[in-house]
Amino acid sequence: MEIINQSKLHNMKGKRGQITIFVIISILLVIAIVLIFILYRDSISSVISRGANEPNQNIEQCIDRHIEEASNKIIEIGGYVKTPGLVKEFEGRKIPYLCYTSKEDEKCNSVEPVIIEHINDEIYNEVYDKIDSCFKDLKEELQSENYNVVLGSDMEVKIELLPGKVRTSVKRDLKISKSEVNKAYSSYLSSVQTPIYDIFTIVHEITRQESRYCNSDYPLIMRLVKNVQIDKFQTGDDNKIYDVKDLTTSKSTRFAVRSCVLTTPG
Repeated sequence: MEIINQSKLHNMKGKRGQITIFVIISILLVIAIVLIFILYRDSISSVISRGANEPNQNIEQCIDRHIEEASNKIIEIGGYVKTPGLVKEFEGRKIPYLCYTSKEDEKCNSVEPVIIEHINDEIYNEVYDKIDSCFKDLKEELQSENYNVVLGSDMEVKIELLPGKVRTSVKRDLKISKSEVNKAYSSYLSSVQTPIYDIFTIVHEITRQESRYCNSDYPLIMRLVKNVQIDKFQTGDDNKIYDVKDLTTSKSTRFAVRSCVLTTPG
């Protein structure tokens, strides 16, 4: 019996020793985590504050936002970021003319003959300075977190309208450094899903037909192009208002046409 009790006592001491070792290891781990947090808290908070994104990802997300906003504006206003001077009042809105003649019994002329190129220019002019601000805002944010930042002065922006999307590529040097962190970026790519290209390709075809035939076969266009709805409204003064809607996104644009207006008998 004495031998058995001594064995049990030995086992209990061994277990206590193991528990003590685990407690010591746990305390050391906690101390190590606290030390790491203290030493690298600036870097940790920096990552958290930027949503764990790399600087180039922040730039690309900023570009996405501005491209989407510009595209939505252009679709809403009928091909422009801001309402142009040549418009038709209709249902309380100013609708831009995209095919127009001031004369009676005359075919209209396309106001924007190469409309996709025009849309491209509208987006570019709207977003260029805003993309520049994307870089400058990121630079200020990084500097507030004690990073050394070198931002190149030259910036190249290229915008492409493609079926279902707008693709934007930007080239600009950005270098950041802090302690052992050294990173450099020079190119940024954005791709935003939008029907702007598809909508204004149809708008171009309608205005082309109006300028040649004094009318458009928009029912045929709807049969040939899926996921689009086209409505035409004839105003009391023989102007036409077209509404082109992308059924997938429910985004639509309106534009006016004044073409082959019949002379009122005297």
